[in-house]
Amino acid sequence: MLKPFISVIITNKNAFKWLDKCLASLESQTYRNFEVLFVDNLSTDGSTEYVEKSFPWVQVIRNKIDLGFAGANNIGVKRAKGVYVFLMNTDAFLETDTLSKLASVLINNPEYHLMQLDEKKYDKTDLPDRYLIFSMDIFGYPVGTNGKGPIFYADGAALVATRKLFMQLNGFDEDFYMYLEDMDLSWRARIAGEKVYFLKNIYVYHSTGGTSVPTIMKGSSYTTTSSRRFHAQKNNLRSIIKNYSLANILWALPISLLLASAEGFLYLWKGNLAGFIALHKAIWWNIVHLSETLKERAYVQRLRRIHDSVIMKNMRYVISKLGSIKHHGIPNMKI
Repeated sequence: MLKPFISVIITNKNAFKWLDKCLASLESQTYRNFEVLFVDNLSTDGSTEYVEKSFPWVQVIRNKIDLGFAGANNIGVKRAKGVYVFLMNTDAFLETDTLSKLASVLINNPEYHLMQLDEKKYDKTDLPDRYLIFSMDIFGYPVGTNGKGPIFYADGAALVATRKLFMQLNGFDEDFYMYLEDMDLSWRARIAGEKVYFLKNIYVYHSTGGTSVPTIMKGSSYTTTSSRRFHAQKNNLRSIIKNYSLANILWALPISLLLASAEGFLYLWKGNLAGFIALHKAIWWNIVHLSETLKERAYVQRLRRIHDSVIMKNMRYVISKLGSIKHHGIPNMKI
């Protein structure tokens, strides 16, 4: 097999401070059969101009509106020329032989259509087990694997896919804007009969949350934002409606709605009105946009090759939200 051409897609929104290390790591790759597409969402920090001047070999795409992580990646994939697309964050970097190792896997395993590269912290230390969040519970929320067992989804910070599959799935759901779009894509891929592969020891060094709204850990507690909770909950409910069979929607959706509302009331009990509003705003968004979601559901279900009972063997029969509250308590929240 010829050396596969790989398109590296990087999305940007005011991420100037991360760019040198990210792009320099790509420029130094020993494997040369690749391109880099840099898709910008209306940055105002001079980052796009800096890339055009300092890294002229990078293809810069300037969006006229902020499409979020999901939409910007879709634009990049549509413009890509590679057989494979590699989605990479600006707050990440690679070793000089990363693409060479990846190409070797692709050449030897042509049946791999959707993959997750291994990840470490930005300082190259190991992620704590609880942050190896590449699995999903039966209610469509991420859950830690503790480094054990198969993954359910490919993390969007280090996702590799054939361009053909990505386009067949209609890419990321652009109504997600950001958060859980990678999980939703992987779920749809499994519905279409694909598997998700974990490429152990081919590392992406990633500063988790560096370019989005971070979740700030302090001891066993953490702080998040109302925006993050709104988008994550909105997207979670939309995924359930699109991706589960009708029989499973009938139990999963009511329980998920109850969990979301209960979480909102926990925030309110703690005196956090913004958290209460965010969770119920997410529920209301899904009511208002139900007709659009059902149209998306119809397309997803036409792709179906695998029964839910098979897909659910790769899910975790736990309630991730309850586990998070048990471990961390009710999070603090910034507006």
